[in-house]
Amino acid sequence: AIMVVGNDPAALWLLAVPALVLYLAYRAYMSERDKHESLEFLYESTTILQRTPELDRAIVELLAHARRMFRAEVAELTLVPTGDSTEALRTSLGPDDATDVMVPVDQSELGKTWSRTLSEGRALLFARSAHDATLDVSTRFRLRDALVAPLRGDRSVLGMLVVGDRLGDVSTFDEEDLRLLEAL
Repeated sequence: AIMVVGNDPAALWLLAVPALVLYLAYRAYMSERDKHESLEFLYESTTILQRTPELDRAIVELLAHARRMFRAEVAELTLVPTGDSTEALRTSLGPDDATDVMVPVDQSELGKTWSRTLSEGRALLFARSAHDATLDVSTRFRLRDALVAPLRGDRSVLGMLVVGDRLGDVSTFDEEDLRLLEAL
């Protein structure tokens, strides 16, 4: 570069071509690496569910895996009541090392987000806002940002999976994270 500029400053534009090629190659590489990580995450999730015979332990391992993959502080799975029961069962990890496994929860404690997820029937993305408001996912957590996905059964919604509070002050969840959670 120094020799090109020293010999003929007008030829400086020739350096833009290799720089652009390197930039585009790097972007393509990062995109493929992200796709590979997503597929590996889904494979690991399936492996966790297959190798763990106890439901409680499998859910805890799956939530821990989701927290690592999404770099989140909180992961929670709530199974809605079936039949005459009015209590849901909640398993949650975080913040920090806090763990609750299959804790009975009254449906009124599930929050507005549960109602919205149930009515819309699709995964929802709550990105961190500029005014840093909190998100009402349940009465237990006040999250800055979250991914919420319904767990669909054959005939109805069986529960809700929440991954929230992305670690770090700058990054937040995006549409790609939402698609990955839906696949999970």
